Formats: sequence, structure tokens, C-alpha cells
Amino acid sequence: MNETPLFQNDVIAPESLPQIADIGFQKVEKSYLKVSVIASILLGAVLMTVGLGIVIFVDDAPSLVKMILPVFFLFIFIMTLLSSIKGYKYMGYAIRQRDIVFRKGWLWKSTTMIPFKRVQHCEVNQNPLERLFGLSRLKVFTAGGASSDLSIAGLTPHKAEQLKLFITTQTAYDEEE
Repeated sequence: MNETPLFQNDVIAPESLPQIADIGFQKVEKSYLKVSVIASILLGAVLMTVGLGIVIFVDDAPSLVKMILPVFFLFIFIMTLLSSIKGYKYMGYAIRQRDIVFRKGWLWKSTTMIPFKRVQHCEVNQNPLERLFGLSRLKVFTAGGASSDLSIAGLTPHKAEQLKLFITTQTAYDEEE
């Protein structure tokens, strides 16, 4: 007598898994690199102003702090600027049949994959700098969180709205299945 097992959990060979490198990622708009660099420069200006303010106006600060703090802020600024420039080259998104994939980072690379059936809602936003360069950002929210689980910056407003419509349509379609 041939009995069917009650539980089956077959092993899948890692070689047979789809490769992330095979995904055709779409680049964000080239003007986003300018937005990212400008934001880094603004952050650097604020950090250096604070650092110089402490050096000049805080008399009772130890001299070691007065020397190290501006150097530390300069280091943070340089790393932020490098992350903006080098991170842009890695940044991309892909819309697939059942999910959206986004990758970003330079030193700390990350790839986020969200199945459409987990999406609660999407929204399109612009900060003043993005608006100046004609860019938007798509935010994707899943269940159980107050903040977005995925944020794709550097999209044209038309592309962001188009992606939002597609994702919300797919979400509704997945709920019907």
C-alpha cells in the first residue's frame, strides 16, 4: 500500500534558485544624482557650521574635543558624499509579475523585495529639492508598519504615479485570487 506522507518539505538545491543578478534593474533618473549630492553638501554645511560653532563659541570645551569634532564632522560629510555618488551606480528597481525589488547602497548594500499581496498602500511624495529637479519618490507600505517599507527616490512624477497605479492594481488582483 502506497501512502501519501502527511508532511512533505523537499530540499531545494541552492544552484537551482533564481539569481538576483539575473533581474533587469531599472536605473533611477540621472538628475537624482544631483539631488543626492546637493543634499549631502547641505548636510555637510550644517555639520561644519555646528563643528566650527563649537570650536569658536564654546570656551569650556576640552581642546581635544575642539580638534576632533570638526574632523569627525568632515569625515561624516565625505562619507555621505561618497555614498551619494557611489550608491547611485548601484541603485535600481525592478517590477516583476508578483513583486517589486529595490536595491541601494554602496558600503551597506541592500535589496528589498516586496510581494504585491503584502502591499497595503502606496504614495508618491516630493521634497522641495526633488520638486526643483522634477523628481518624485514612491513609498510602498506593507501591513504592520507606520513607515514605508520601501522608498524609491529619483523617479519622474509620471513614472512614480504609473508604478503606484500598477502596484495597487496588482495588489487588488492578488487579493481576488
